[in-house]
Amino acid sequence: MRNATIPVSIPSLTVIPAGIVHVNVILNGYHLYMLTDANSHYDLPLYPRLHPASRHDAVSFVVSSVEFSQRFNLGMVDKFLLDAAHDAGPIYDLLLHQNIEPFIDLNVRGKKNTETNCDIQNFWY
Repeated sequence: MRNATIPVSIPSLTVIPAGIVHVNVILNGYHLYMLTDANSHYDLPLYPRLHPASRHDAVSFVVSSVEFSQRFNLGMVDKFLLDAAHDAGPIYDLLLHQNIEPFIDLNVRGKKNTETNCDIQNFWY
């Protein structure tokens, strides 16, 4: 019988200024990324996809949306509602190239000027 080596991920702590502790962890496994019809009565799940746990949500979105559009032709997708993890220029470019209107929560850590003359109020920040 052979000796098996099992990789174990051990988090390492890094203390950065202002007393904030940052944890570096290598994630093993998968996370579920789900494309959902948010306009349906029951938020109908359209495309569940498992991605490696170490993959960022924005990358998972690109992979899932391309696979979904190649495999299914259920109708025209004209809007996408995404969270702040997807607030990146290439995501906007991809959606606009596909003639899809992006509605993406803004990432407050971004360096963009997000002030507009719209009437939407932000109560969280």
